[in-house]
Amino acid sequence: MLGRVARLRRLIGLSSGAPSPLADRAALAGYASQAHMSDEVRRLTGRTPVRFLEDAALTAA
Repeated sequence: MLGRVARLRRLIGLSSGAPSPLADRAALAGYASQAHMSDEVRRLTGRTPVRFLEDAALTAA
C-alpha cells in the first residue's frame, strides 16, 4: 500500500509544469504501464487519472 501511495504522490508531482502524455507520466512515476497507472488511480481515488490530476492541480493552486 505504501508503494502504491508513493507512486500516486510522484504522479501528482509530475503534473506540475508543462503537460505531458499520461504514458510518459506513468513511466516516470514508477508504474509498469499507463493501464497499471489507470487501475491504481481508480482504486485509490475513485476517479480516472485525468479527472484526478485535474482536481489535484486545482487543489494545489
